Amino acid sequence: MALPDRWITDTRVSTRYPVYTRANAGEVLPEPASPLGWTLVFAPGVNEGWRDCQIRVGTCDPDEVTADEVTGLFGGRLYINASLARLFGVRGPGLSAEMVDQAYFGEHPDVPPYVPEPWHESAAATERLAAWMGSVLMAPDLDVLLDDRAEAERVRAERPDLSSATDAELVERARSLVPLVRRLFDRHLEMTAGTSIGTGVLAQVAAAVGDPTLPLTLITSVGDVDSALPSHEMWALSRLDRSSPEYRSGFSSFVERHGSRGPNEWDIHSETWETEPALAEALIDVMRSAPDDADPARRDAVNTAAREEAAARVHEVLADQPELLATFETGLRSAHLYLAGRERAKTTIISVVHEIRMAVRELGQRYDYPLDVITMLLADELE
Repeated sequence: MALPDRWITDTRVSTRYPVYTRANAGEVLPEPASPLGWTLVFAPGVNEGWRDCQIRVGTCDPDEVTADEVTGLFGGRLYINASLARLFGVRGPGLSAEMVDQAYFGEHPDVPPYVPEPWHESAAATERLAAWMGSVLMAPDLDVLLDDRAEAERVRAERPDLSSATDAELVERARSLVPLVRRLFDRHLEMTAGTSIGTGVLAQVAAAVGDPTLPLTLITSVGDVDSALPSHEMWALSRLDRSSPEYRSGFSSFVERHGSRGPNEWDIHSETWETEPALAEALIDVMRSAPDDADPARRDAVNTAAREEAAARVHEVLADQPELLATFETGLRSAHLYLAGRERAKTTIISVVHEIRMAVRELGQRYDYPLDVITMLLADELE
């Protein structure tokens, strides 16, 4: 019997945007996407939110991109559409397709060269992107992310007793959260794209002062990063006796706060720290054997000192160039703001994806289907 040439959820290669890459995609979905994770969460949530963002920031007109084109699924594996990313480079003021290639592919020898087409250039899109890039550099804060986080926390706090919900109610809860995933991914992608604006300014300043290593140092250990909280809490737990009441109480609180995290956390087929607490305890046990000077807080303090020293050095070098110094300060503030924002946005959306996972998991357990079995369903097969 001949084997099929496509996995059941594989997409078709876009004729309009034909170049795809696993770069960065492997960090989101390192394993093949589960059918239910793709058709319930990614296609209607993540991909639609991705398209929303491309249109909202100005890269594309609505008729220039579909949700099926922003990513590809080949052999069950997620690919990012590099052609669409190149369009951002072509249309973004001060950018180019080659700059985007460098960011995605580096020096990979198999990258096909960019082939321009007349429709790639768009004065209207460039004007929109210029306005968006300016707003990123001048944003005073990202308090909207606090509103998003509060909404996600409310969803978690209002989780019903899943064990007493009907099958239909479980399916409805899972489906009802997809529009929120879509909106939160729109925000997450904007934060991700926004990080490139401030860091791009830092790269230009670094070139001007003759130190290309500066940008990496200047953005290390940025404060107020939500994703760093679990490692700090794990470290504190690793200093406690595992059999002590303090540890048991602390670990229970840790799982309640961070239970959505875990390996391959974007896909609802994967276990997390709430569904499989042993995953978190194994990480804590590794920390337990580490010396005290491996404390993440100490590492952050060292990196913060290096970052502040580098910033002070730039101020000294540019003391007689006030315009370039002002540019540097604007880029540094924006880079820090959006780097922290990207991690906050990711933490928020992961917590909502987890609520979908928990509803699906409860449904599967009723019929003796573990997560990796029930998530072999397609979304339209849930009922």
